Amino acid sequence: MTQTKIRRSNIILLTLVLFVATIIIVLVDFSKEEKQNYNIDIYKAYYIYDTKRSPVNLSYYLLNMEKNTSKEEIVNKITNKLLPNIATDLQVKNITINDDIIELTLNKDITKYEKNSIACLVNSLLQIKNTKNVKFIDEFTKIENIYSNNIGNYYLISPISNKLYTFLYRDLNYKIKYLDNNNQEKYLTIKDIKEHTVTYLLDDYEYQMKVTDDGLYLNNQKIINKIYKTNEQWETYQIKSVKLSEDQSLLIEVINNEDEYQERYLFKQGLGIWEYSRQDKKGKIISSLKYQKKVLNND
Repeated sequence: MTQTKIRRSNIILLTLVLFVATIIIVLVDFSKEEKQNYNIDIYKAYYIYDTKRSPVNLSYYLLNMEKNTSKEEIVNKITNKLLPNIATDLQVKNITINDDIIELTLNKDITKYEKNSIACLVNSLLQIKNTKNVKFIDEFTKIENIYSNNIGNYYLISPISNKLYTFLYRDLNYKIKYLDNNNQEKYLTIKDIKEHTVTYLLDDYEYQMKVTDDGLYLNNQKIINKIYKTNEQWETYQIKSVKLSEDQSLLIEVINNEDEYQERYLFKQGLGIWEYSRQDKKGKIISSLKYQKKVLNND
C-alpha cells in the first residue's frame, strides 16, 4: 500500500514538472514570436505580373521593416527594389518628405517610362503612413509630376501563386560567382531587366530567362511548367524533385534528356540557376556550374 502511494506521488510529481516545463517553453517561444511581430512593419512592393489581362495584374514583394525605420529609409528600400523595374538608368538624386507628400528628384523625366511600372512604385510608396501623394521632379528641367493612389485600377495576385517569378535573379547590386567543372571562376551579371524577363551575361555568354502564363523559359525553351510537380514531363524535360533548402527557399531540379547528352538544372528561389551540369550518355561531365556566392559588382 505504501509503495503504491509512493508510485502515485512520483507520477503526480513528474506530471507536474512536465506541465510546468511545457508552460515555460510555450511562454518563452510565444514572447519571442510576439516581440518579433510587434517590432516589424510589412510593406508591399508592387510589380507588374501580367499586362495582357484586363485589368492589368500586379503581384508584390514583401519588405520587412523595423518599426523605428525612418520614412526616408523606407522610401530608399522601396525605390531600390522597384526602380530597376522601370529603367536601369533611373536614379534617385534626392528625397524630400513634406507633410503628406514624398518628393523624389530623379535624373530623368519619369513620364517617359511605362505608366504601370510607375504606378507600382507610387502605390508602394503610398503605404507609408500619412502619405497621400508622390511627386517626381526632373533634376535638369525641374518639371514636377504628382501621382496619387490608383491601386484600385489593378488586379492583385498573391506572390504565393506566383513563385516562378522568384526564380529570376534580379539583384543589380551583385553578380553571382560560379565554379565550372575545370574549377575556373565564372561570373553572372544582369544585362537587362524587363517586367517578366531578365537577360544575363555569364562571362561572354548571353542568355535569357522569362516567366509567362504557362511556365519558366530559358532562351525561349520552357524549362519549368507553371504547375511544377515531381516527375511532371513535357517534351524532353522532366521535374526530378521539388524541395525546400535549409533557408526554406524552394529548389526545383529539372532533367533534360537529349539524344546525345543529358542536362541537369537546379533552380533556387532568389538566385535562379544554383547548379548546372551536362554529361554524355556514358555519364562523363562535359560542362558544369556550381553556385559559390554573391559578389558586389564593384569588387
